[in-house]
Amino acid sequence: MVTEKIVKLASPADTVRLQRLLERCSDYYELHEGCATPTDAGDYELNSIPPGLTQDGLWLFALQDNNNGTLHAAVQVLRNYPERGSWWIGLLVVAPVLRGSGIGSTLLRHVIDAAAADGATAIRLAVSVKNPRAASFWEAAGFRHTGQTQNATARGGHVDTVRMMARAIK
Repeated sequence: MVTEKIVKLASPADTVRLQRLLERCSDYYELHEGCATPTDAGDYELNSIPPGLTQDGLWLFALQDNNNGTLHAAVQVLRNYPERGSWWIGLLVVAPVLRGSGIGSTLLRHVIDAAAADGATAIRLAVSVKNPRAASFWEAAGFRHTGQTQNATARGGHVDTVRMMARAIK
């Protein structure tokens, strides 16, 4: 029997496990960054913060298999970004074989609960216009398009057009 729990990733040892999950989710990187998963993706997602935030503003939650420590899904959030009281979801990935199983929704509920406990009033994100499945997921979770569309440039220079979405925290 597989038992899973949500864990907060923060240690250097988590980088390797996160990297393995991100490599299994290479289609995300191919869509958003125009290349396969970078070899430093785990480190980047755990440690790269935008100007004005400190390391404690970046949280990364994952769904972990307690039998072997494998990560099945992960979500990266920035607290009080882009302004106080708002959280930003920078990444949500689910291992391809588990997509559609409810794991993404489980992680998102955890984020919403954590945001509410932290006093946040909204959660925001950007979704690629080339990813209608993701847009449908976010809409089903109560996120709405803000009417803003913009180009997002990845680390390697790849440009992806994204729609901004937001959800109120009640």
